[in-house]
Amino acid sequence: MTVSLLGEAAFAGFPNLPAEQQRARVERFDKYESSLIAHVSAAAQEAARATMRAEA
Repeated sequence: MTVSLLGEAAFAGFPNLPAEQQRARVERFDKYESSLIAHVSAAAQEAARATMRAEA
């Protein structure tokens, strides 16, 4: 299982949770992290397009 940096932080914060609960927590953070990356990427692309339009 790949654990993201955000997921690792979730693990570190709750060392006494059962393994299944830890995995579920990491999976939720991974989904959030992926969603956040997609959102930031889309915003960066839109900003680049706006800059190109302004310079045209």
